[in-house]
Amino acid sequence: MDRLRAMSVFVSVVERGSFAAAAEHLGLSRTAVSRHVMELEAHLGVTLLNRTTRRVSLTVAGTAYFERTSGILEEIEEADNEAATQTNAPHGRVRVSAPMSFGILHIAPRLRQYMDAYPDVMIDLALNDRKVDLIEEGFDLTVRIGQLDDSSLISRKLSASRVRACAAPEYLENHGNPSHPDQLKDHICLCYSHWSGNNSWQFTGPDGGAISVPLNNRLWSNNGDALLRAAVSGLGIIYQPDFIAYDALRRGELVEILDGFTGPEVGIYVLYGRTAFMPTRVRTFIDFLVHSFARDVPWASCGR
Repeated sequence: MDRLRAMSVFVSVVERGSFAAAAEHLGLSRTAVSRHVMELEAHLGVTLLNRTTRRVSLTVAGTAYFERTSGILEEIEEADNEAATQTNAPHGRVRVSAPMSFGILHIAPRLRQYMDAYPDVMIDLALNDRKVDLIEEGFDLTVRIGQLDDSSLISRKLSASRVRACAAPEYLENHGNPSHPDQLKDHICLCYSHWSGNNSWQFTGPDGGAISVPLNNRLWSNNGDALLRAAVSGLGIIYQPDFIAYDALRRGELVEILDGFTGPEVGIYVLYGRTAFMPTRVRTFIDFLVHSFARDVPWASCGR
């Protein structure tokens, strides 16, 4: 038995949550993955994993063994990386998930700089406004906007964005310019359907008090750019992060309304799994995103 290999396979099964996911990640058959773990258990004389048809869970002995072996493997990986830094440039494919509008507007334009620096790295950029399962769907990292609720992932903040209520000058000329959020019920509101509170919008008033406003929804969409274009056409009022609305605001196609009332600030994060082995291509891409947004946030001067 190659004990180091068996330890690596065992750690991958735990991190990926199943034999099938570990097999896909390692490029092995499911039978080979199972054999490595069984040989390791036989060598140790203990059961490390509880098996079910879909998932695996650690036994008490398995938990202790995983904590020790994952640390050992991480130290080996770091030693290998230090030794290979001078000769092994990042290479291979990085699978990235990002929200549709943010990916189009703010990830895709930055890719050339990274890919020019690392010509042997390929980027697989999947854009979707739903919340993906990083491990189950095989992504190396994901960009998420708003509240984070998955403590099993590591997060690094890229930036933040303010949600703003905006409308086209034509719409305001035809329908009036609301001065208080309560007046929104008399206006046409264009709503983002992926927000859990899409039937109400939240604001902070001049006195610092919270205001939640029920809406007269005329249009829902699962894509912020679609809502933006509808608002620019004069259809109604949108409530969108300024990373989407900033350019239309600068050009005067939209104006921010409700002076003195502010929408919430949402964080923008890159998330990735806790793993003993992070390929240099993934680590360098995460670092690139963090440093890139630290230098350049196009919507930073947007709004009042």
